[in-house]
Amino acid sequence: MSRLDCDIVRDLTPSYLEEICSDSSRQAVEEHLTECEKCKNYIQMMRQTELVSKKAEQGELDYMKKVKHHFNQKNRAVIGCCVLAVCFLLTSWAMLSVMPYIFGGMTFWFYCATYAPYVVLAVALWLILAEYRGKLQKKGMRIAVGTLGVVGLLYSVGLMEHCIRCAQNNVPVFGIPVAKLGPVVAAQLVAVAIVEFTLTALLAAQTIREEARFGILHVITLLGAFVSIALHNTLFNMESLESYIEQRNTILTVFAAEGIVIVLVIMLLQKFHKIKKE
Repeated sequence: MSRLDCDIVRDLTPSYLEEICSDSSRQAVEEHLTECEKCKNYIQMMRQTELVSKKAEQGELDYMKKVKHHFNQKNRAVIGCCVLAVCFLLTSWAMLSVMPYIFGGMTFWFYCATYAPYVVLAVALWLILAEYRGKLQKKGMRIAVGTLGVVGLLYSVGLMEHCIRCAQNNVPVFGIPVAKLGPVVAAQLVAVAIVEFTLTALLAAQTIREEARFGILHVITLLGAFVSIALHNTLFNMESLESYIEQRNTILTVFAAEGIVIVLVIMLLQKFHKIKKE
């Protein structure tokens, strides 16, 4: 065959490989390939190049889909945390307003129902961020946050214990007479609650940013926030020192029970997620 015939075959190669040429053209090309080794090798090379190109395009498409899913997941986590925070504030406000009328007093079940948002918030936050399974990059920060959460919790409980003992002995606290102590203690409890909620937000932000395991540190920081809020509310509703001591003991019992429930629920959910992935 002449060089012109080879040129024609090469011109027909794209349509031949895409199988969009006419039957007569396809037959002419195949007849030429049986006689021309050079064009046959050229066709094979173009076919392999086309396959590699298609695989590359598919790989790029899959990568873009993964990137899109990645950012969508982060956006969903951020939006979910914001919505959860708003729902928590509204629910807590409703609980504090309604529960006294339902239970007719500050009983054990009153505190269980009033501070049920603690359980819901802790479990819901874990569920929102449960998909992040990467390894921690800034372990020191998480350790520091966890330590501050524990310190805040112990400070609230220790502060009230110290104030109760000083009130029983009529001894000033921080140089302030017991009769004028209420606003000072209340301000400190509010400050602790704000710090604990801020630490929880930092934990969530770090998890979303690093895509690392969230763990159960938020259970501690949220516990510190809710205990501080509960002690603050009880402080303004106490009728006597003895009744406050009783209510304080009930509060600590309720939150200890709720904390155990949260940890058990999260452990069961972790096991369920593991089985589901397998």
